Amino acid sequence: GFAVLAGVSLAIGGFFGATQISVTAFAVEHGAADTAAALFAVSSCASVLVGWLYGLRRWRTPPRVQLAVAAAGLAICCLPLLVADSPVELGFGVTLTGLAVPLILIQSSVLAEAAAHRAVLTQAFVWLNSATAAGSAGAAAAAGWAVDTSGAHGGFVVAAMATGAMAVLAVAGLPSLRMQARGAQ
Repeated sequence: GFAVLAGVSLAIGGFFGATQISVTAFAVEHGAADTAAALFAVSSCASVLVGWLYGLRRWRTPPRVQLAVAAAGLAICCLPLLVADSPVELGFGVTLTGLAVPLILIQSSVLAEAAAHRAVLTQAFVWLNSATAAGSAGAAAAAGWAVDTSGAHGGFVVAAMATGAMAVLAVAGLPSLRMQARGAQ
């Protein structure tokens, strides 16, 4: 189960790295470089709002299922980024992606706590954070190359590939995450 979480962390890092490069490139391509910060702010505000709303309620759905649904949701929400033609359209797309991110981060943390023995819990979180950083660095390099080759939409393809891989991994990992949850009880 922990390997699934490490893969999810690597993939969400890939999404972060590719998106940062691609949003900035998109804004520059459209002659509106100053809108990049506003686009990131919109995504962040959507994330804060959803994280807050999520925390207001007790959920009965198991965390592993919530993780799989959120990962699939992020993959689907990346699709508008691939076809956005204006900063406003891109703003809509990054808002959608911002809705799924906190749910993935929350469930990954909950599941990591269930997977790791208390004596090594800090180490487990360090591994997940390191995977996120590695994914971000690798995807930023890949997205930079893709942007140079194909424009901003090429960078968004890298982000979509990362989220698609995350969704497949989270869904395929449901059985091992179920076993992990049983072991923690």
